[in-house]
Amino acid sequence: MKKFLIVLLAVLLVVSAALGYYHMKDRPAPVQDEPEPSVIEEPAEEGYGVTFRTIDRDAVYALHDPDEIVASVDGRDVSWDEYFYWLSSGAASVENYMLQMAFYGEDVGWEEAWGDDPDEDFYDYVLYSAEENIKPFAIIESIAAENSVKLDEAGEAELAEQLAQYRADTVGEDADDEEYYDYLRTQEHMKLETLETLMRDSLLYQACFTAIYGENGARITDEDALAYLEESGYLNANHILRLTMDMDTGESLSEEEAAQKQAEAAAIAAQLQAIEDPEELLARLAELKEEWDEDSGKTEYPDGYVFGEGEMVEEFENATKALREYQVSDPVLSPYGYHVIVRLPLDPEVVLGYSSEGTPMTARAACANARYGALLDERLLQAELTYVPGFEKPDLSQYVVEESY
Repeated sequence: MKKFLIVLLAVLLVVSAALGYYHMKDRPAPVQDEPEPSVIEEPAEEGYGVTFRTIDRDAVYALHDPDEIVASVDGRDVSWDEYFYWLSSGAASVENYMLQMAFYGEDVGWEEAWGDDPDEDFYDYVLYSAEENIKPFAIIESIAAENSVKLDEAGEAELAEQLAQYRADTVGEDADDEEYYDYLRTQEHMKLETLETLMRDSLLYQACFTAIYGENGARITDEDALAYLEESGYLNANHILRLTMDMDTGESLSEEEAAQKQAEAAAIAAQLQAIEDPEELLARLAELKEEWDEDSGKTEYPDGYVFGEGEMVEEFENATKALREYQVSDPVLSPYGYHVIVRLPLDPEVVLGYSSEGTPMTARAACANARYGALLDERLLQAELTYVPGFEKPDLSQYVVEESY
């Protein structure tokens, strides 16, 4: 693992999100402003007196015509305009890191190693990141072509909305075309066509997922979704909890009170263990849960919990693993109290989590996302960026200037 990639995890650009396993419709556009050091307060009038070295974007961009084809990925041409955008983005990440480190009193130079290889410095990182960030967009275009995927009317409308929003955010709604194009040329060093391509490819990412796996993974079979849950170690269980802890203070109940809770849990378990019919068992569990359960999550999770390894307290997880479907445990003691657990079968429609927008992710959707992620990973490993004959990668060390902050 490259150590600098770990350090810059918070400031890497959108490609990492664009290829995440859990895709969402409300993903950001693939072009963002250069990250700024969020830890820095408003500067004094005379500035902070921090000097660091930055890449002269204008000088590097002027090396080639924006439309010149400089490389290709699996047959997809890469213009200098697109290539430079990712060079600039990588440089922005490095400079942001250096600036923040400078405010902590650490002097990080461009010549320092960025990864495990001592011969690879931060100049190498910028070139490496450009190559790696170009590949996913080429892959998405290839997958779209293979599956005859194009943006539908809604997708085109969303693209137009993203482009309009980006323009409003950068130059304002009242700016004319000349001001906008000048901003793209002088500030972002990119043409409008490149911006549109990157945004379109981001939307194609979602469209390809839907075309291959269906909306929210609807084309994933029950068998495949269940296999995914089992292979991923998910368990499904409901329970009734009798607390032996005061949840307000965190203090344990007295021995007498704890013994009473244990006896109550044993009586509940005995009732449920005497029922053989699954439907009757679940109906009685619901009644007893309403009367006796002291789990604070019982309102939000009335049907129990679907959980992976390490998500529940160890005692609860281990006890669930030891049960058969619809089997009822004896009282299980955890730091919270006594649990009477009923293991339940897994369901392909079970909700495993929610996006930040509140969109549920079912087991079926999770399986589809995992498969899509594996597909993209495989294609990334196979993808090769090839430079056109005669093109030489810029020696960024020749274009470094000092700036004060």
